[in-house]
Amino acid sequence: MVYVSTGGHTDAALWGFDVATGTQKFRAPISAQWETYYAPTPFGGSMYMNGGSYGGAYSFNARTGTQNWFASLPQYDEWTPAVDENYVYTYTTKLDVLDRKTGALAYSIADTGFDWRGYSVGCAPVLGGMSDIIVTQYNRLIAFDLNTRRLKWQAPISVNYSEMNQPSVADGRVFYANGGYLSVFNQADGSLLSTVPLQGTAESTVILTKTVGFISTSGGTYAFKRKDPTKTVWSTPAHGQLALSKEGILVIVSADGTVTGIKTRD
Repeated sequence: MVYVSTGGHTDAALWGFDVATGTQKFRAPISAQWETYYAPTPFGGSMYMNGGSYGGAYSFNARTGTQNWFASLPQYDEWTPAVDENYVYTYTTKLDVLDRKTGALAYSIADTGFDWRGYSVGCAPVLGGMSDIIVTQYNRLIAFDLNTRRLKWQAPISVNYSEMNQPSVADGRVFYANGGYLSVFNQADGSLLSTVPLQGTAESTVILTKTVGFISTSGGTYAFKRKDPTKTVWSTPAHGQLALSKEGILVIVSADGTVTGIKTRD
């Protein structure tokens, strides 16, 4: 299946298409007020996404499009939840943690440094693997501790709101495309470990594999060694938004609509 979430007003929906033929399998309407939505999150036979006339999250059956539940949340768009076996994690003005099966609010963690910059979040929560959730908010990189249910740390990032990208996590480090730099932070305490100059301004989130990372800038797309981000493995002039398939194809979608696919080794 291929899943697409669309915004708008009366036409907002989660769509499911057959991956082999492109045939529409279902269209599951959602309530909305002209919001823009990120891609839905798949987990355990369900799809999870942002939506609602006044803000919220949905869960749908991934095969049929039948709605499992809806949960009311603050009215913000441009985010999608993180999901694990038990919970759905949403970040708007705070971290709200929902029961995955029912959508009921399990608990919330306040963001004491929240700086309002509009109704679009521009980031989705990242499960860090150390009982933590990592997000960005305006000029801050933030970690929430899921054990103590408190804000764990926050680190400054020098980047305009319009340039914000997702953080990526591996090896106890947080990788962030920080404007003209790739910044690497200590996942435990948020301290800055290194800053690598980029050839141009970042245009994509960092994608990490077992041995390398991918980043796209206005100067091209680069593969770098995950253990040492200063070392470039290869590069291509094509640049834009990135996605990596399970078959190892790096997809680059440029602003002019060109789609480039590169077979990677990892």
